[in-house]
Amino acid sequence: MRTVTPFHFVGFFIPFFEMLLARYGVHDLIYKSQRDIAFTQYRPSVIAASAMLAVSSGIRNKASISCKC
Repeated sequence: MRTVTPFHFVGFFIPFFEMLLARYGVHDLIYKSQRDIAFTQYRPSVIAASAMLAVSSGIRNKASISCKC
């Protein structure tokens, strides 16, 4: 039996967010979140979805900040 990690779900969630270029940011956030033992209480799919939301909101915030001159 193989283990299922949040990385397995990133490919599933990316089409819903339309952010192909942000995959590395999501992977980085998931990787960094694994340092905290509290994240073991959540399912891998929940961690992947929340990482997608965090990265997508960060992209929107950076875009809106950079557009304001």
